[in-house]
Amino acid sequence: MKNNTLILLQNWLPIILSILSIAFSMRSNKKNAEQNRNLEAQKEVLKLQEIRTNEINMRLNNRSNLIPFFSLILDDSNIKIETTNDCKNIELTIELINIGKESATNISIYPMKKREPEEYSLENYFETVNEKNNYFIRNYLNQRYAFPKESIKFTLTRKIPKSNENNDRISNIIKFKIRFQDLIGNLYEQEFQFSFDEIYKFSLESYSSIPNLINEQ
Repeated sequence: MKNNTLILLQNWLPIILSILSIAFSMRSNKKNAEQNRNLEAQKEVLKLQEIRTNEINMRLNNRSNLIPFFSLILDDSNIKIETTNDCKNIELTIELINIGKESATNISIYPMKKREPEEYSLENYFETVNEKNNYFIRNYLNQRYAFPKESIKFTLTRKIPKSNENNDRISNIIKFKIRFQDLIGNLYEQEFQFSFDEIYKFSLESYSSIPNLINEQ
C-alpha cells in the first residue's frame, strides 16, 4: 500500500509543481503588467506636465518680450528742499521709463498695503524702512499712459522734522508700486525701491521688479 502511495506521489508531484509554477508565473505576469500600466500612466502624466510647462514658459517668454516694463530714473536734481510758511519740506520727483516693447495704459500708483477703501490715503502708497512713513503724493502721475521708451513722473513730499531743521538732513529707503494694463487689457503690478542719503543724492542701489501679471484677459 505504501509503495502504491509513493508511486502515486511520484507521478503527481511533477504535475502539481508545474501547476503551482504556472499559477505563480501568471500571478507574477499580472502584477508586472499592472506595474507596467501604472508606469506608462505616470510617464504620460509627466509628459503632459512637461508639455504644459513648456507652453507656459513659452507664453511667459513671449509675454516678457512684449509687455510694458518700467525702470526707475533717479536724478539728483529732482531732490529739492522747499520752504513754505516757515516750514521746510523735501520733494522727490520720481521718473519711470517704459523699457518694454509694448505701451502701457491706465497706469496708477497702487497702495503698498491692502486696506479698507475708506482707509486709502496718500501716505498709504509708500513704505519706508528707516522710520514710519511720512511721505505723501504731492503731484500725481503726469500721464496715465506710456509708449515704449516714454517716461512718466510723479512727486512725493514730506515735512522735515524740526529736530532736523538745523542741518536739513534726512535719508530713507522708500518702496512703492504701480499697476497698469497692456493694449489687450492684461493687468500688471510692478514694485520699486529707491533710497537717498544725507547729502541728498539718490543711491545707485535702486530696484525695479519684473511686472507681475494680476489679471489676464
